[in-house]
Amino acid sequence: MAKMSSTATVTRAHLENKLALAKRCSREATLAGAKAAAVATVASA
Repeated sequence: MAKMSSTATVTRAHLENKLALAKRCSREATLAGAKAAAVATVASA
């Protein structure tokens, strides 16, 4: 049983890590999109 719960803990930690990474990447992509939109707005003005 101990081995099974240890594996579950590792898996959960792994998933939490992936989720944190996905959130960070999503935030960076949002910022990049906003910057691109601002540059395009200034360029077209």
